Amino acid sequence: MQPSRRACALSLAGLLISCLQYGAQGNPAGVATPLSAWRNGIASLYGDPVSIYNPSLGAIIGSCGYGPISLNAYPFWSIGALSPSNLFFQEGPVDGCGMCFQVQCINDGPQFAGKCNPDWQTNSITFMVTDSCPECQADQLDLNALAFQKLAPLGNGRVALQYRRVTCTPQEPVSVRVDANRGSGGWIRLWVMNAAGTAGVKSVSVRTAGTNGAWVPMNNAFGADWEMPASPAQPLDMLIGSDDGSSVTIPNAVAAGYTGTGTAPGQNFAQDAVGQIKAAAAGQNPPVAAGSTSTAVSG
Repeated sequence: MQPSRRACALSLAGLLISCLQYGAQGNPAGVATPLSAWRNGIASLYGDPVSIYNPSLGAIIGSCGYGPISLNAYPFWSIGALSPSNLFFQEGPVDGCGMCFQVQCINDGPQFAGKCNPDWQTNSITFMVTDSCPECQADQLDLNALAFQKLAPLGNGRVALQYRRVTCTPQEPVSVRVDANRGSGGWIRLWVMNAAGTAGVKSVSVRTAGTNGAWVPMNNAFGADWEMPASPAQPLDMLIGSDDGSSVTIPNAVAAGYTGTGTAPGQNFAQDAVGQIKAAAAGQNPPVAAGSTSTAVSG
C-alpha cells in the first residue's frame, strides 16, 4: 500500500451529493452470515482525514486491481486492505480480494481505551478488501477513512478491534470488467466484480459461447486479476468458482473483442452459502446485519 493515497478533489456539487448518498448507503447492504470466529486486531486508516470525500489511491488503484471504486455503488467506499501476513490473505484465494469482514471497535487496554465512538458496543461495519498493506501487522486492517470514522474519530488514527469474515451482500449481479482483450486467440485480462456469498473467487474459466467444449482455466496473475495468453474463439461463456465450492455460469460474459464492465442479469453466488471455508467456524454467533447498526457479538 502506498504511503500517500490522496488524489484530485471532487467538485463541491459532487461532494455534497456524495455525502448525502454515502450517509444512506455507507456499508455493503444486506444481511451477512459469519464465516469465521472473531479475531482481535488493530484498525488504521488511509485517505485524507481532512477531506474524507476526496478519492484516495486506495479507492482508485488498489493492489486487487478493481480500478476506481465508486462512492455511490457497492461497496460504497466501505473498503480496506489486509496485510500479506494476515491469515485470510494467505489462506483465501486471490489474496483475500473481494472478501468481506465485519469489524467492531473495542475500548481495550491502556493504549486504546476510550478511542472508539460512543456506540462502540452496539455498532459495527462491514468492509470489502480491495487492497493490500505490506507495512501492516498481521491482524492490522487498514480502512478507508469513511469506513474508519464509523468506528472511531479519525484523529485517533489507530484503534483496537475484533473482526471476522462474513458473506458479501451486494444487491447487484456479479459483473466482469475486461481490461484488455485482443480477441479470439489473443491475450485477455479481466476482473470479477460484486461477487456475493463468500466472495472468494478461486477460479475463472472460459469457453466459446454456446458450445459444450471444455472449460479453459484462466491464470490469477496478481490480486483479483485473471488472464490468459490465448483466448478461445469469442464470444465467451464464463464459469466462476468460489472457495466454498459453489460456482456461477455466465453465458456470453465477454463479447468478441469487448473491453469494459458488463453485468450478468440475475447471476450471483448465493449469499447464505458458507461451504468449506478454511478459517475457523463461527460457532453459535447469529447472522450479522451488515449495516452500521448491526448488533455486535462479543468474542
